Amino acid sequence: PPAGETEKLYMLDTYVFTAAATVTSVQHADADPPASSPPEHVVVLDRTIMHPQGGGQPGDVGVIRGPAGAAFVVRSVRHAPG
Repeated sequence: PPAGETEKLYMLDTYVFTAAATVTSVQHADADPPASSPPEHVVVLDRTIMHPQGGGQPGDVGVIRGPAGAAFVVRSVRHAPG
């Protein structure tokens, strides 16, 4: 992929379930989240196995695990234009 674009591993192998990736960006999804709900974030990776929603199909869901075992629950996958 072009520099700065996420490599779409799901296009190479539909049945891949795990892959190593590097987080390239993390941002708050909502600048002013309600105090009653946990904050949500937008995470950008250098490569992904998770297919985004589109064409009437739901996006993948799952978990991203860090090297120390911390888990980040993925509830929505979107393709960022650009």
